[in-house]
Amino acid sequence: MTKPLNFLCIIQARLGSTRFPGKVLQTVNGRTLIKRVWDAAKGSWADKVVVAWPERYPDLDETNVLERFRRVSREFPSKYIIRLTSDCPLLTSEIINTAINRFFERGRHYYCNQDAFPDGFDVQVFTSHMLHSSYATDREHVISPVVPPHYLSVDTKEDLERVRIYARNELHGK
Repeated sequence: MTKPLNFLCIIQARLGSTRFPGKVLQTVNGRTLIKRVWDAAKGSWADKVVVAWPERYPDLDETNVLERFRRVSREFPSKYIIRLTSDCPLLTSEIINTAINRFFERGRHYYCNQDAFPDGFDVQVFTSHMLHSSYATDREHVISPVVPPHYLSVDTKEDLERVRIYARNELHGK
């Protein structure tokens, strides 16, 4: 058996979104949504970053994200999982690392940064054990936090335009 990773970052992504198909390939400031999240993850403390595309496990129903996460976790054993979604293109490695710090400060098995950041900057950190336990039952969201109304995540074309404006303003210091 290989030495387990400390942090495995799994990015939830799919092309077949019902509300906005192909959204992960849309661009914000010249980079696709998935590339923006990938870059943030690669710049974080994660030892390994994997995109959990439905095509990775064609035998699974596309909406069964939980089982995709479990399978990725078995492929790349780790002590901790960082869950990101490809519809949060404004994430930064600093935000991810802050979530990791808070996970350890709170000394629990699960942390979601919704207490510190608005929707659209979502990071969840949890133990691998929790992912494989009976507690994780939400097939689409893996471990489901209470999510506020959409703010800066991308679920529709209107959301994408709001994120583009926000990112453009951030780029120009507005």
